[in-house]
Amino acid sequence: MPRTRFLFRSSVMVMSLFGASRLTGFVKLLLMTRLFGIGGDADAYAAANQLPELLFAMLAGGAVAAAFIPVYTAQLTAEQGTLAARFANTVVTLTVMAMGALSLVVIVNAPWLTTHLLTPGFPPDQQALTARLVQILMAATFFFAVGSIYASILQAHDHFFAPALGGILIDIGQIAGIVFLAAQLGIASAAWGLAGGALMILAVQAPFLRRLGLKTRPALALRTDGMPELARLFWPRLVTMGAAQAVDLFVVRLASGLAPGSMSAYFYAVLIMAYMPRGLFAQAIATVVFPTMARQYNGGDLPGLRATLTGGLRATLSLVIPAAVGIIALGLPGMRFLFPGEELNGAALGMVFGLTAILGVRLVSDATNDILSLAFYARHNTQLPMIAGLLWMFATILLSYWLVGPLGIYGLAWASSLASLGLAVGLFLLVGRRFHGIIRRDLASTLGRTLAATVVMAFSVRWMATLDLAPTLFVVASIVTGAVVYTSVYWILGGREVIQLVRPEV
Repeated sequence: MPRTRFLFRSSVMVMSLFGASRLTGFVKLLLMTRLFGIGGDADAYAAANQLPELLFAMLAGGAVAAAFIPVYTAQLTAEQGTLAARFANTVVTLTVMAMGALSLVVIVNAPWLTTHLLTPGFPPDQQALTARLVQILMAATFFFAVGSIYASILQAHDHFFAPALGGILIDIGQIAGIVFLAAQLGIASAAWGLAGGALMILAVQAPFLRRLGLKTRPALALRTDGMPELARLFWPRLVTMGAAQAVDLFVVRLASGLAPGSMSAYFYAVLIMAYMPRGLFAQAIATVVFPTMARQYNGGDLPGLRATLTGGLRATLSLVIPAAVGIIALGLPGMRFLFPGEELNGAALGMVFGLTAILGVRLVSDATNDILSLAFYARHNTQLPMIAGLLWMFATILLSYWLVGPLGIYGLAWASSLASLGLAVGLFLLVGRRFHGIIRRDLASTLGRTLAATVVMAFSVRWMATLDLAPTLFVVASIVTGAVVYTSVYWILGGREVIQLVRPEV
């Protein structure tokens, strides 16, 4: 089928699956807030999750994917199937060896790492709980890391279904763990559920790999073609991803000395505002367009690369801006829906909402960065994003130190949001001037109609708040009303960006 039609169908499928994963993630969030709330156990889980995420992001997740896909697709484009298979199997084997050894080290030393590096401000019993959770989550991360490499292989072959199921399976595993084990294991049930979800990812990917004729077997062909290029692209991306996750570890360390519940409130707010809409829209679009951008660059189609990048950015902003404003417009009733316990109707509820509102800036900025960074990775350039990531890390750390004193946990939210905004502005200028990679007139028209439709949508949601509905009914009715109003106004104003992303003839 024509390439644009294939991309359209792939985008719809991936966004549908990502949407389903946001739904399962929302169910998981509801279970965790209702059973564990905001307090010591939730703080321990939020803290324990950051170290495994750091190691995964650096050694398997985004670091390897950004380096692996351009090299692997170049080999596939040159019809070097045998070479590509040997290269892929070597990357899988190296991932298993590196993550396996690192996981073992972290599991053995988790009590010391927790006490001295991760959460020195926690009391001893909370540190012990955090260490146990680190051990469980690190084991889960090993399986998740291997699955992420298989996902990159499938995506390079334009197979997006199985990789997009990953988020759903993780959530299903955690939901099952919480439902069946929470009474016996407490907050550890969520960690064990995550491990089960990671194993399900491997089980689901295996038949799709076989169906495509991709034979995965141990290999250590370190001198095979592609390995030097992978190494050149990998280490800057490793530093970039490490910087991003190191900031979360820094937040954990500072927040461990704040009032109980501050850390879990912060990471709940990050999940509500920054992760869920970002995963649904920006990362779904990036997942689909990145292999295409890599092919366009490898084939010398720079005008096509520019159009794809601009289209991805326009579609992303037309979705994440109303999502951020809509979440804020829901106000405290929206938070009360997520946190129904009476003990959270006061300061704790307001704290989560305040953090969520601040992180709206981070959502739009991070989504922009997700798309703009593809302009570098498609060109086999991971060094400029590395430099930008390091600057962002230093800015976040300095702002955190500066703002945590007067503003507490809100200062940490402002620090990450302002640093992400600065990174987005820097990448936009760099991509536009150095690569001439953005069609600014088209982007400006998208922003104009997006902002206009978003304002109308926000007024409609706030009008719903005057009807004095029950929290659940208000949230559901407001989401439906806001979506209809935004889509209608946006369409009347000529918005077609999501469709034009993959069907330029529309």
